[in-house]
Amino acid sequence: MARKSKKAPMDELVPPQDWTFLSPGEPVQVHLPGGQNFEARVETKTRGSEALWVIRADSLQTRQVFSHTEGVLVTSTTQVEDRDHPAV
Repeated sequence: MARKSKKAPMDELVPPQDWTFLSPGEPVQVHLPGGQNFEARVETKTRGSEALWVIRADSLQTRQVFSHTEGVLVTSTTQVEDRDHPAV
């Protein structure tokens, strides 16, 4: 009898991402399908937000591009900060 292995949440199929809310210069957290995460900032994106270029927030400042269909989750760290510290 074969054992079924449990998949990590990031190993499951991820629907195409909606990056329309992200703006150039915005700080983000990038979650890669293999489980690696890193901080970056949005450099630019296509008009329809199908592709997103980010600059890693590390010492090398590597530029990377992602397609909205490749399973990469990109979340705004600004939105998280705003939710944690609402305006008075």
